[in-house]
Amino acid sequence: MPKALVIGAGPAGMLAAVQLKRSGFETDLADPSPGSGLRTRPQSGHVHLLQPATLALMTRWLPQLSAHTNPQLCRTTFDQLLWTLSLQHIDSVHTARIKSVSFRGNKVLVHAAGQIKKYDLLIDASGAARATAGSVARQCNTALPLDSGPASGDYATLKLTNLSEETRQIIAVRDNDSGYGALLQHTGNGRGLLTLQAPVEERPPEDLATALRVLRGFADPRPWAACHRSRAPGRTVIFRGRPATRLALEHVTDLPANWLPVGDCLLTTQPYLGQGFEQLTEHVVLLEQGLAEGRSCRQIRNQLVHRARQRWWNATWRDTMQVCALS
Repeated sequence: MPKALVIGAGPAGMLAAVQLKRSGFETDLADPSPGSGLRTRPQSGHVHLLQPATLALMTRWLPQLSAHTNPQLCRTTFDQLLWTLSLQHIDSVHTARIKSVSFRGNKVLVHAAGQIKKYDLLIDASGAARATAGSVARQCNTALPLDSGPASGDYATLKLTNLSEETRQIIAVRDNDSGYGALLQHTGNGRGLLTLQAPVEERPPEDLATALRVLRGFADPRPWAACHRSRAPGRTVIFRGRPATRLALEHVTDLPANWLPVGDCLLTTQPYLGQGFEQLTEHVVLLEQGLAEGRSCRQIRNQLVHRARQRWWNATWRDTMQVCALS
């Protein structure tokens, strides 16, 4: 039975582990804090949205999700479910920090906790920090090129009470005139979260009155109608939007054949109020198809890199247009 190691216990790593186990791999997971799936960054909880099609894919891979999920499932709760349900597909969890990764022939040698273990495949789901990429770069004697896009708008999230009960579905809209994006998630009992993404170089609203003035100008009346009688106890959470980045591997030679980067390690784009998980699941779909069709690791990686490049251009083009519109 071939052995695979997945580095990273986030959603990309957990879903990749499920695919590997379904494809007959003995699958290990390595993460210094493997419960990281339970400690989602605050911004991810507010701006990443589970689209129905994305959730349907995940439910096909993990049927147990259907008994727990609903269209308004928050990101933190989803991460807890994903972590719990995916563990049954993992043979061993390593919490020791990896000291080094090297590639010898068709094997991956991983040095951790005073031991060296051999694997046939390394799934790099180490996230936007790209912690494993340095080891890979040393193996091919080059610096892995990293593309970085323009800065994008910052976000503000307000906790709301007394929301209108007339509409309880998730509302995600972008207003072309103002350049603002809005995501409203009902959490029950008249409570919810309102996230606004401001245009580039504009600070997002820091109080409910300002946020309502922004929503009032939207062509879509639904966000304002749901929020105009609400209250906002507590402070507004503001965080900076990240520029899109990707590992540009198209022309890098001598990459280890059995190294597959997935998720934010390969490509990080703005979530745009709902598209973050769509990108992540696309990587896992390509992994699933490649394994099912018996493709080599190198062929699967080439597909991942090609699709990431397409998404990169789409994302940076959108970011550039937003910058130009405001300059």
